[in-house]
Amino acid sequence: MTYRNMHELVLLPLTPIHIGGGDEAKLMRSEYRIRDEHLEFISLKAVISAMKPVKQEQIIKNMAKNLDSTVTEILANADDEFVTGKVLLSPESAKELEGHHRKGGDGRSGQVDMFIRSGDKTTIPGSSLKGVLRTAWIAYQAREFNVPKTRDNGDLVKQAFKLANGGGNKMDTDPFRDVFVEDSFLPDNKTKIEFIHSWKKGKKGYSFGKLGQMHKELTHALALGDKPLPILVRIGLIDSEIRQMRGCKQDSYKKTPSTTPSSLDEMLSALNAHHEPLWKRESEKFFYGNKGKYFRQVLELVSHINCKGDRPDAALIRIGWASHAESKSIAGFRRIERPQIKGEGKIAKEGSARHVVKIGDNPLSLGWALLVKKDKYVPPATILSKPVGSYGIKYRKGSKIILDDEETATLDEDVFYNDPPDKKVRIIFYGDTDFEAIHKIKGLAE
Repeated sequence: MTYRNMHELVLLPLTPIHIGGGDEAKLMRSEYRIRDEHLEFISLKAVISAMKPVKQEQIIKNMAKNLDSTVTEILANADDEFVTGKVLLSPESAKELEGHHRKGGDGRSGQVDMFIRSGDKTTIPGSSLKGVLRTAWIAYQAREFNVPKTRDNGDLVKQAFKLANGGGNKMDTDPFRDVFVEDSFLPDNKTKIEFIHSWKKGKKGYSFGKLGQMHKELTHALALGDKPLPILVRIGLIDSEIRQMRGCKQDSYKKTPSTTPSSLDEMLSALNAHHEPLWKRESEKFFYGNKGKYFRQVLELVSHINCKGDRPDAALIRIGWASHAESKSIAGFRRIERPQIKGEGKIAKEGSARHVVKIGDNPLSLGWALLVKKDKYVPPATILSKPVGSYGIKYRKGSKIILDDEETATLDEDVFYNDPPDKKVRIIFYGDTDFEAIHKIKGLAE
């Protein structure tokens, strides 16, 4: 659209990001199977439809007797032609979800929350990023114009954005009607399904807590030792002359929004002003010391990209699920309600826990990214070492392996792709337990 100034940027995940697609993006255990450390999408309806009528009748009878085990058997034996896609599974999610798919199941849903897909492309909706821009801009306006504190979020938005009062159309003066964000698409094979934990404070400090069964599809991220994942983003700001002309030609528009971001630089500055204090607070409160090393060190990888001043090249943002209330609300106006608490602590200025992925004994926060002007994006010069246990299992416990001296043995523990080559693992060798360095494993025995 020629009347918009379109800006191309790069969204670079620093920590894993999940942007859910609602009910249509939730996978239940009748819609996938697990094979070779991957979750494979399968249409149960398509598999049954391809069967001969006699087989279909038998399947229906079996389902009436035991639905879970019948569905599991159908999916496990389905031909590969029925597989419509697949995503890598973390070892922890694989273990948990395989439990759901055992014969008879285990009584749990086996639900997996995926990104929304558009034309088989993993999608980041423009509305998700626009929401992040809008919150940061409200925060900027609230500080700039000393907006009075209010308990009502709608009133805060109205005051910060100077929305029309009494009979006016709020859309006419809403500054973000003139901001356009296109959907973005992830490259293939750049996501992974992880088991989600909580990270909360107890009597002995912060530790992992239980959330039940929660599996999320997450992007690759620098903090996991992944290669940079630059995602193209296009943001449009309406031309100022067009805005003025539009306001003059029709009285019903009231006035052109007076608080619309005037430039990309101004918008990036607002994003940094909102998010940098939140990153610092998260580092100090939740991820201090050795436990937070994967979270804290990732920002050093992108320190060569300028996020300072009135004309920054990039902005720190937080987007998607588990961004938490602090990112989605305004400092100074923030009122986080905690339903489980009674009394004075029911309303808080910040949350007391975080949703995280577990990297060994370390928690890793979700949703952090860098939004960089495309022509200013320079990939990090170094990549972090992959945390042990963060990626797929290379050889499973119980597998028959061949050693470098052509002897065969049975693994007595899992071997991960990113385990150090000199790490020694337990093996069963002629009935006895022994230890052998990983680099001496040639492969699986046939």
